[in-house]
Amino acid sequence: MELSRPDALSQVVEDSISRLENGGIPVIAEQRLEALRRSASALFTTGLSVNEFALTQAVGLRPVSQVMGSCVFQQGVAAERATWQLAPGETHRLAMEDEWNAARETALHRLWLEAEACGAHVVTGVRIRQSGQDSADSGSAMIEIVAIGTAVLHEAAGPARQDPVLTNLSMQDYWKLIQHGFDALGVVACTNMVGRHPGSGGLRGRALGMLAGVGRDMLGDGGMGILEGAAGRKSRERPEFSAAVTDVYSYASADLHAQAERLAAEGIVGVRIDHSQFTDGNENRILTVHTIGTAIASSLSRGFGAGPAALSVMPVRRLDREGGNHSEPGA
Repeated sequence: MELSRPDALSQVVEDSISRLENGGIPVIAEQRLEALRRSASALFTTGLSVNEFALTQAVGLRPVSQVMGSCVFQQGVAAERATWQLAPGETHRLAMEDEWNAARETALHRLWLEAEACGAHVVTGVRIRQSGQDSADSGSAMIEIVAIGTAVLHEAAGPARQDPVLTNLSMQDYWKLIQHGFDALGVVACTNMVGRHPGSGGLRGRALGMLAGVGRDMLGDGGMGILEGAAGRKSRERPEFSAAVTDVYSYASADLHAQAERLAAEGIVGVRIDHSQFTDGNENRILTVHTIGTAIASSLSRGFGAGPAALSVMPVRRLDREGGNHSEPGA
């Protein structure tokens, strides 16, 4: 199809939207990956470093292509704002995290579909870019999730293994994992959000209480500003917010463990945590934690046959200025 024609491009866009709505991938992505699958000599792109690429050549792995999945999710006004109406002193897990998790799950599924389309056994180095933006016009929020990784083939693998496995591990770490008798079962990931209202024990409340005791009439506006400033300069822990941070990390750990148990995993490795926070117009502190890792289990070569041979290690030698041949210390 000639995509330079406006009508043809419009049709491709409509078809791609329809495919996404029905659990597929866009037309152009499917065509590109199918071409890669049919031609072993096709040009490939990869996010692997030079060291990672060199390792694949040495151990019988073949990078096929970069693959990606994306999801843009718009959240309604009522669903978003209602979760942040916290009473003084309250800490709550926010329902908005469900939209983040749904969007990420969709993006990872589309990444998986691209890997399947090009016949990959594993996708290494999975990275997730996630961002949220409020719309000033509608008051709603837009969530954008993009998942990217490198699809890889085990050249010695037989046809028994069909489903690609996603991992956020680098190629080196993935290879070490399978060489030591473990296998990646898949990516586990979650977003957790906690909102905490400072309550009457907050710093501002304490300052205002001091002002009320002294009397506004005695201090005047200038004296009130000085007193508030003095109270604000005092360094101290905010235990209510420290507790909220502990809570959100505990929720993340519990959610990751639940996902790993559903995969019959023995552990989670490569855990990465992205933590952000902000204070909204109601003085609520909103804490957000994005977490990702790889669930693993001890089962060497799960469907991969015997697997590539282990790398050999050669001692490093050098010639010194006198011409003697000596091994490096520790070689």
